[in-house]
Amino acid sequence: RRQVERYAAPIQRIPAAPTLDGRLTDAAWQAPPLIPELRLLANGAPATEKTAVWAAYDDQGLYVAFRCLESQMAKLVAKYAERGSPLYLDDDIEVFLLPTGGKQVFQFAVNALGAQSDNFGNKAAWNAAASRGEAEWIVEVSIPYKALGLDGPPGPGLPWGMQFGRQQKANGETTSWTPGPAFISKEGFGEVVFE
Repeated sequence: RRQVERYAAPIQRIPAAPTLDGRLTDAAWQAPPLIPELRLLANGAPATEKTAVWAAYDDQGLYVAFRCLESQMAKLVAKYAERGSPLYLDDDIEVFLLPTGGKQVFQFAVNALGAQSDNFGNKAAWNAAASRGEAEWIVEVSIPYKALGLDGPPGPGLPWGMQFGRQQKANGETTSWTPGPAFISKEGFGEVVFE
């Protein structure tokens, strides 16, 4: 059985980009999440701290939101604030994109301070915002197609390979949409179909 048969999801076109403020109040995030629950990267088992992921797109770019439940907010690790910092040392969320026909996997990481890092030079124009609550932290990410060297979205019905991940430091949990040896292993990516 192929991975993509199990890990495939549709992504909806939205009429207006969400406001990046680290909140889930925009219309884009009112539908059920694309991925209701990230699971342990190593084996697909349930995580102790749940993470839901939403995604949507328009003519300008792709938008992703994460709600990271955290029962130990006092132990949340958020040390880095500069662009391009090693955010994997913090609690962070990560988005991996492999556009149709592409060879390079694009990696985007954001911590609970809203600090950003990517794997292609840390100069591209993409944005993120984060907020922290009593028992959760939220991140919104905006990735223009131009940041990926593309002019616009893929045609309806076309898939991109994607992976979504979270590093939760208090319990030492690394969670993802699909299980595998590492977040960036494109062979294990799920498919997100643009509708």
